[in-house]
Amino acid sequence: MLRVSPKHAEFGTVERALKIGDVEILALRDCVLPLRLDFQFPEAHADDFAPFRERYPGMLSEDRWLAPVRAFLIRTPRETVLFDSGLGALGSVASVFNVRGSLPDELRREGSPPEAIETVVLSHLHLDHAGGVMRARGAGAEPTFPRARHLLHPADLELARQWGKQYSETVLEVEARGLLDAAAADGLQLGRALSLLHTPGHTPGSMSVLVLSRGEGALLSADAIPNPMLATEPQWRFGSDSDPAQASATRIALMDRIESEGLVSVPTHMPEPFGGFVRVGGKRYWRGRT
Repeated sequence: MLRVSPKHAEFGTVERALKIGDVEILALRDCVLPLRLDFQFPEAHADDFAPFRERYPGMLSEDRWLAPVRAFLIRTPRETVLFDSGLGALGSVASVFNVRGSLPDELRREGSPPEAIETVVLSHLHLDHAGGVMRARGAGAEPTFPRARHLLHPADLELARQWGKQYSETVLEVEARGLLDAAAADGLQLGRALSLLHTPGHTPGSMSVLVLSRGEGALLSADAIPNPMLATEPQWRFGSDSDPAQASATRIALMDRIESEGLVSVPTHMPEPFGGFVRVGGKRYWRGRT
């Protein structure tokens, strides 16, 4: 049975912890990004957003999507895994959005300080998911998770190398310090209850985490399912997707799997951290757990 417990305030709502069998998933706030609607949804018109403004109050301003950025601390009886590192507060990264992340403080409040984390799964290389791997130290920078094995799909690692400067201070710096491993295997096990899924389209190497324990399951999908509007209109082009056709196909396949297997959906940027999908008038809609 799904068990959700209150934690602390997040974006005016209630942050939650989720139990899946023997596994606890904590949704941790990093920041909120005000993202331009005309960039993120370049083929949608103003009228297309109207029904979503009504259904998800507070999600959209006049011209922005107010996207919560979360990371997830996954605790099993044997492992503690961090899924994504948030945007972080490294000056060169935070200045891209003029926002600083607060994930390290959230981790300390949960009794898992960054220095104690041993595994960090990076869903993909974008800065709001991987920017927090480094933090300022005096005039320089140091790894935020100095003991951790950082896992990134090799396709995204190759992309970071191609793009160079944009990622030289984040994933490439972690790699240079010997803390990053290329995680190529679809289905790679991270202990008994956790496995990695290759869910490409948003980036070539986008990864999700599947949690299965005692007959219960959850799927942490990061930007493979990034927004409630794309749950309802999965064919809409999302401006951040590197391969829009592949991203749409991946979204649909993941949502089909979540529904057919009775999984809890655990997205990064939805209004709520845990939920699922309902069908209304032949369309699929995101519904958060309350």
